[in-house]
Amino acid sequence: MISPIRGRWSKSKALSPMRKNLPLILAIAADGLQLLVTPLIPVAGVGIFFDAAIDVSMAVTLLLLVGFHWAFIPTFLVELIPGVGLVPLWTLAVLLAGKNAKPERDEPKNVTSAPSQE
Repeated sequence: MISPIRGRWSKSKALSPMRKNLPLILAIAADGLQLLVTPLIPVAGVGIFFDAAIDVSMAVTLLLLVGFHWAFIPTFLVELIPGVGLVPLWTLAVLLAGKNAKPERDEPKNVTSAPSQE
């Protein structure tokens, strides 16, 4: 998994609790917006563009926060189909991506011991 962390690229699969919970909160919010707001927009074309804007922004946000996961590709493609936004696919994709993620651990510092003088 490659994602930007503090100005550098990390290849570790470890996620801090904040980086594990924030994508889930954002995915729930995006699915909630798509479920509640999109059907209320009276002009059909505007609703489709609003729905697509949410999907594109979620795809980019999740790639930056979590990194690449195979579950994001089919979710993004299926979410672009009009009317499918009523299913909470972003939430399911984040849960699937975070299922196997290891908790982040501090990297051990290189401690060199002084040679013993006996």
